[in-house]
Amino acid sequence: MDNQTSADTRLAYVTTGVLLEKLIAKKDMNDYTHVIIDEVHERDQETDFLLLVARKFLRTNSRGVKIILMSATINVNYFSEYFSTALGDHLEPAPIIEIPGKMKEVREYYIDSLRTLGELPEFNPADPCVAPESLRIAHRLIKVFDKIEATEQNVDVNKERFAPRRGAVLVFLPGYEEISMFTDMLQDDCISLRWTVLPLHSTVTQQEQQSVFLAPPKGHRKIILSTNIAESSITVPDIKYVLDFCLTKCLVCDPETKYSCLKMEWASKANCKQRQGRAGRVSEGRLYRMIPESFYRIHLPDYGIPEMQRCPLELTVLKVKKLALDEPRAILALCLDPPDLGDIERAILVLKEVSALTTVIGDTFYRFDGELTFVGKVMAQLPMDVCISKMILLGFVFGVMEDCIIMAACLSIQSMFSRPFQKLLEAYKSRMAWAEGSFSDCLGMLKAYKVWQDMRMQGAFSRRGGLNEREWASRNFLQYKRLLEIEQLVKEIEMRLSKFNIHTVERPNRAPLNQDEHLVILRIVICGAFYPNYFYQEDIDEAVCCRGLMTDPLCTVILNGIPQNQGILYDHAIRSLLAPCSSRMKIVFEESRAAVEFLQKERRDGILPAVYTAVKMRQLRMPLELSLFRPEDAQEKLERLVKLRGLDGIDGNGGDGERRLKSNRLVVLPSSDPLKTVPLPPASQLTINMYCTHVVNCGHFYARYSDQSYQIIEQHMNEIINHNSGQDLKPLPSPPAPNMLVLAPYRGAYYRARVEDIKDDRFAKVFFLDYGNTENVSVANLRAIDPETHVDVLTTLAQAFECKLAEVRPSAMASGNDQWTRPAQEFFSRIVMGQYLVGRVYSVVDNVVRVHLFVRGGPGQVSVNDELVNRGFADYYEESFLSKKDHQLRERVESYYQSVTSEAVDPRIIETANEVDSSKLDVGALQISSRKAKLHGPFSPLESRLVGMSKLCSLRGVRVDRNSVNSVLLNGEPQNKDPRLLVAATVSQSSTSDHVTLRNTTLMPSVPGLHCLMPLLFAPYCELRVNAERSEYTGALCGLGYEQSTNLPLYPEHDLEVPFTISFTAEDLFLVNKVRMMINVILRSDPGMSVVSWNGAGLANCQERARRCLFDLLGRKREYVEPRLAQRRHLWNQLRKEWRILPIVEGILPDEDNVLPLLDGVSLEPSFSNLRALRKKLQDLHVHASNCRTSTERMLRCPVCDVMSLNPYDLLQHLRTKSHMDKEGQVLQLCEKYSAQAKQALS
Repeated sequence: MDNQTSADTRLAYVTTGVLLEKLIAKKDMNDYTHVIIDEVHERDQETDFLLLVARKFLRTNSRGVKIILMSATINVNYFSEYFSTALGDHLEPAPIIEIPGKMKEVREYYIDSLRTLGELPEFNPADPCVAPESLRIAHRLIKVFDKIEATEQNVDVNKERFAPRRGAVLVFLPGYEEISMFTDMLQDDCISLRWTVLPLHSTVTQQEQQSVFLAPPKGHRKIILSTNIAESSITVPDIKYVLDFCLTKCLVCDPETKYSCLKMEWASKANCKQRQGRAGRVSEGRLYRMIPESFYRIHLPDYGIPEMQRCPLELTVLKVKKLALDEPRAILALCLDPPDLGDIERAILVLKEVSALTTVIGDTFYRFDGELTFVGKVMAQLPMDVCISKMILLGFVFGVMEDCIIMAACLSIQSMFSRPFQKLLEAYKSRMAWAEGSFSDCLGMLKAYKVWQDMRMQGAFSRRGGLNEREWASRNFLQYKRLLEIEQLVKEIEMRLSKFNIHTVERPNRAPLNQDEHLVILRIVICGAFYPNYFYQEDIDEAVCCRGLMTDPLCTVILNGIPQNQGILYDHAIRSLLAPCSSRMKIVFEESRAAVEFLQKERRDGILPAVYTAVKMRQLRMPLELSLFRPEDAQEKLERLVKLRGLDGIDGNGGDGERRLKSNRLVVLPSSDPLKTVPLPPASQLTINMYCTHVVNCGHFYARYSDQSYQIIEQHMNEIINHNSGQDLKPLPSPPAPNMLVLAPYRGAYYRARVEDIKDDRFAKVFFLDYGNTENVSVANLRAIDPETHVDVLTTLAQAFECKLAEVRPSAMASGNDQWTRPAQEFFSRIVMGQYLVGRVYSVVDNVVRVHLFVRGGPGQVSVNDELVNRGFADYYEESFLSKKDHQLRERVESYYQSVTSEAVDPRIIETANEVDSSKLDVGALQISSRKAKLHGPFSPLESRLVGMSKLCSLRGVRVDRNSVNSVLLNGEPQNKDPRLLVAATVSQSSTSDHVTLRNTTLMPSVPGLHCLMPLLFAPYCELRVNAERSEYTGALCGLGYEQSTNLPLYPEHDLEVPFTISFTAEDLFLVNKVRMMINVILRSDPGMSVVSWNGAGLANCQERARRCLFDLLGRKREYVEPRLAQRRHLWNQLRKEWRILPIVEGILPDEDNVLPLLDGVSLEPSFSNLRALRKKLQDLHVHASNCRTSTERMLRCPVCDVMSLNPYDLLQHLRTKSHMDKEGQVLQLCEKYSAQAKQALS
């Protein structure tokens, strides 16, 4: 990527990958006189394959080139014999040159010699782990270093506490968890012993990594806790002490699942020798191996397992195919340490799954080989995982390649997001903010990179007084160095793609892509790229979620472990603990539990971000502890609160306060509203007349009653406030504070407002109580409400109330992040503002009126809800449990059979009975007490689990990586029966349990049946399932397919058995095949006919058609059906041959050239309704065929032959074929037969 060579270059420093690419492309080494390969002991895949290629060329066509292998810990004889040269009748090993190093003396010690520091743990060769006893001994050992240095430097310990020169300590630990554990252990002594503890692992920020090389403050000792990253990648010069736990985490391929996993293993002696070399560079050093010496000698292996024998081989197999010398199995058998045959087979199956290799050679399936396709050639050229390369190619198909290249670059290097060691919660919140509600790690990366690029182009980092790039990146939890790497990689990818004539298509004279649709397409492309890593959210019971809750589940978390019936005493303490989540919360105490509802300053749909943050606090194991009152003090304070409440009547029930306090449930609010809202529609009121005063968002607005009495109140209020044009109003006597009632200006007049927030002491964010809008107003322009002259202003109820449309939500296909689109907002504002509205009340929950809204239009009324759905802005949606519960109450009241009785009480009246103002709770200062209570939680009632869709993952537990935006996975729509699909870029096997871990995840749009459609769309092969009567489709088996001779699956672990939860018809199958065909057309393997060779408008038209086909498929309305499991799951070839309908596309692609073969249909048994629909479609086809002006951009499908035609002429020719006319005649005869039978039955 950073090429500085020229024709005059005599010595080039390159990475292993770059050299390998050059040798494979040239197929000899004659461009070089010498090839020097350093650090060959690391034995990564690229190095081993480079050695294989170099040896192959050295023995064939590049005999004059000299190869030098270098390493400090190399097994010289092993490598020397590998590069043996034939001399007469024997092989002569390569010569060995040994160069002695000049190092200071490093004395070696083992844990055996540290018995005086503590009890030694047991060491098991089969169970590599860091024992707590070893950590305690290491902790005490570091303290002993002060005594050693005092002796070495002749320091009088009675006069000086520390020696003047304190050596740095490097501790080798296997992973992040162990580093975190040891850091916590050392923290207590950091101040007293002047320790500077620095973690060093792959996820630390660039700034934290650089601090390792800096000298500590004078008199301090630097202690570096590192993984094996400091073994060879990083050299710290001032290390004097090395503590080696002789452990490492290696990426290995799990033998059962074939997924990669980080497995803890004992380090090899070669690794330990490398670690020893970190000390003794500037002075004499000491090495402490935290294992017994006998254990080191007997059980630690001499060398580690080569990566070629423990990691996935897809990229290596692609390089072998590109080398084109022999089949992969034969070439890789020549490696220094050949990989397992099963690993080669799995790599080839994965390459066939991503269409890099053909499934068959000729007509025969071959497990260990396949022909390299055009897709495979592109993948072999790109320096990244094959699935990431596939994402770029799918992005090219759908015209979003530019963004896909950025996401691919982000996924191909270490994460751009930083996680400072002590700021993990802030890092999570930042990552969620970058994702912008998309719940996609990939889209979050894309957003962060594009914002950085835009700010650079606008010169934002070069402005005087502004932030520079490094500061900006640090504040936004991004790593500046990673951003630069991504920028370089993006250019490299674009350059490599250009060799295949794959470019970002210019769109001259075309409307720009709709950004909301663009995001939808990106998520679908991500889904297609990472097939079959599909998972869905497990259904949760909505009634169970809401059971026992007085709060909205979307805003609520639960804490347990509070002292029994004493929660009110710890109200302020709990608010302090949860302050990182939100400053405003309502807490419902009940026995030893607290339900915390986070209150929104501005209402929004969906789960509040504060809930995600609270659950993340639990995942990060952030301590939530209460300092407890002494029992006698707690009893006294409770009695005092009872007395105060009884006197003040806080509970609104006079002397009933004591009874209320002793009840199990008590609600504590942050502060009560200074002014109540007008009464909302009671259960007996079915409709309301109103007019909209402010639109917050599409479907979300504030309104006022349109009755004349309310209009008189409004007029009276404005006359009082704006008397004498407001000149008599007085400034505020004191600075404004949140929740204060004021008079604020808006468009030349003053109105009642509530202060929401203060910004920089100069501006106040105010909410206008009678209109619902929120504005930023200068503090100097605020006016006070005079209690003498403005009595009515203080006592008149707030006139505006909040409303939302019922039973609709933003269309999943119109928006990329499940939010209302701008056109939807503009349409809604246009249709409701300035209009008298009628609202049919659906429910009233949490002071929000949910309505079916009607406006007058033409002779009748227009339903706003239905109009939004009809225009594609919204989808119909089932209301939440609480909303449905309130609606059922209203239906009972409306019912003719039941009048309003005492049983039909509005639940909101009950909920407010026990409310207490938090600001009026004074429990006094906490007396000194050592008693602590550890709280359990926070938990959300909406937490859900994931279920794998592939055969392998369906049998295992599923966890999401802690760094992902979906590490906290909540189901915001428990009433929705249709599962939500989640896609993972990487799936790895846990080394300690039977779980799989998902990384770089994306939550897909909430489209009904999407988890059924995506496997059909992107699986290499699918076999549809039908019911016993063969009258409808019930599911599909998706995967690589099966062997024709045995019916055995080719790749059973990745097969997906998908039961349909939607009504799937032949029309849906046609739409699926249209999208698959467009992918085939654009990624055609024949270079002469490929769309890749097109330019300009032709390719843009093709991509536009691909997008339109995709939206036709996903935008089609389908009914929910109960899933029906196949009787013989995961078994292929369950359909008779005569039942299959083979798809035919006339005059376009032969089967063998398809990237994704078209799916076979099934001949379903006819019904009368189906026959009538079929007849209507045939009639429409004849109309299209007879009209030469039919658009050629729309493919037409014959429903009886399952043949697709690209233009009216092809369709006309097909309709005239004998086979079609015979089938059409049968349909018409059956239709007449069923019609006659129906008439006879009626007569």
